[in-house]
Amino acid sequence: MDPHLSSLALLVRCSVIALALAFACAPKYVIPHDGLYDSQLPAVTAESRRVFDRLFAATVKVTWTPEYRTTHYHHDLDRKGKPFSDPASPTGFRLLRGEAGIVISRDAHSVVGSGVLIARRATGTGLDAGVVLTVAHVVTAPDTMRSYLWDEQGQPTGVLTSISVKTSDFVFITGRGGVHAGAAVRKVDREQDLALLTASIPATTGALEDFSFRVGDSSALDWGTLTYLLGYPHGQAQLTWGIVSPGAREGDFQVAATVNLGYSGGPVIAIRDGLPNVELVGLCKWASTNNIRYIAPNDMLGEGVRMTPRLIEETVVKEARQIEYGTAFVVPINVIRKFVLGAREVFAEKGIDVLNYPSLRGWGF
Repeated sequence: MDPHLSSLALLVRCSVIALALAFACAPKYVIPHDGLYDSQLPAVTAESRRVFDRLFAATVKVTWTPEYRTTHYHHDLDRKGKPFSDPASPTGFRLLRGEAGIVISRDAHSVVGSGVLIARRATGTGLDAGVVLTVAHVVTAPDTMRSYLWDEQGQPTGVLTSISVKTSDFVFITGRGGVHAGAAVRKVDREQDLALLTASIPATTGALEDFSFRVGDSSALDWGTLTYLLGYPHGQAQLTWGIVSPGAREGDFQVAATVNLGYSGGPVIAIRDGLPNVELVGLCKWASTNNIRYIAPNDMLGEGVRMTPRLIEETVVKEARQIEYGTAFVVPINVIRKFVLGAREVFAEKGIDVLNYPSLRGWGF
């Protein structure tokens, strides 16, 4: 063999070995055990699956359905679309004659969000007592709502067209395994957007577990801290993640995460010194939304129908809500902790001592 070729082969072989050793000895990212919240995504392992399975065992879908009795007023309008004055009318304007003037309907709609089962106590009656933490706007709405006639410029007038009065409501929680349990709204703080529910959970149900992880400190979150958000968008259990941006006040923060309707009330989780050290640092409140008004034709029109002057007159202005993805607003845990401690009477009704119950000891009361 040519000695020059032999030397070249030896050089290539040594280079390959050196490169392999370099990769083997290269430092890998290791989450530092510094007592701070982590800013890196952990690897997907059997341990991470166990952690998130336990988190979802305590994360529930919350479905709230209010029912309303609505009185609709149909007015007699002139050619310009304005009603005639009538002091004897319940709205102060002339209604259509007969049954067409006032129509009564019963309406119901459902709001779906998420919540955290923070306590569950066996009662020996076949139904365990549970307490669920969620956000207030998922389980509350005005008792009375009014609608008014819109003028040609698209502005509301003082002419009442309908009034809706809430007659009843009901709420239930659903676990990841599909287990349902009836619940009731027991305490609400609309200013902080927080609510507590009490639930009656079938004692044989093991799929719903109380939250058994640590409760964190939202004031210790910093720029770039990693958080996970759990919820039920479209009614399905789902996980997303994002990084923290601290708010103007100590403890307030937002998360750069893609959240949808159904995440409201779900837990926001941070990791301290790697898994399984997860901590509850807040509840997802909402994402930014825009209300968009648009002109819509009659819903009964088929595709390709030519718009005639009569059909154009039947168009109406509708309003839709559009989500601005990218920012999730959060109720921080430091606010939640005060709310829970101030609701001790709700827990006491279920035989739960906030200061001594096992799943609540980590709240730092």
